[in-house]
Amino acid sequence: NLTNLPGGGKILQVKNGIKTAQVQTTSSSFQDASSATNLSMACASTSSKVLILAHFNECYLTGYHGINLRITAGGTQIAKSEAVLTAASSEKFFNQDIIFLQSPSSTSSIEYKLQFCSTSSGNPVGLNRFGNPTTSITLIEVGA
Repeated sequence: NLTNLPGGGKILQVKNGIKTAQVQTTSSSFQDASSATNLSMACASTSSKVLILAHFNECYLTGYHGINLRITAGGTQIAKSEAVLTAASSEKFFNQDIIFLQSPSSTSSIEYKLQFCSTSSGNPVGLNRFGNPTTSITLIEVGA
């Protein structure tokens, strides 16, 4: 039974957001992957934890630069991944997952976002290169 975890934890709520279309940028400033992957969650208790499962699908870049990927909670970065290609001259693709367990210690609503940017302004990077795959975020509130 997935709702009764060892040690007394229970799954209290689950939210999911999916971006299916291609999105890209040449900016070195973080931008949201999509409004569809911006999710808000208010925990039932201050002792709850939020398990965040983020999947950045078909990340792509060209040349000698990289892509930064991150998760924010309430506007603050809580997890980050950076992929840099130092010896590539053609377009490269990969998937990246970020799994993070947060202890928000709050019952206020918190907005979680998937964001990305280029490591070198002017160089294109993006997600969902072919438009069919899905970049997604899943929020799971786990009660104490």
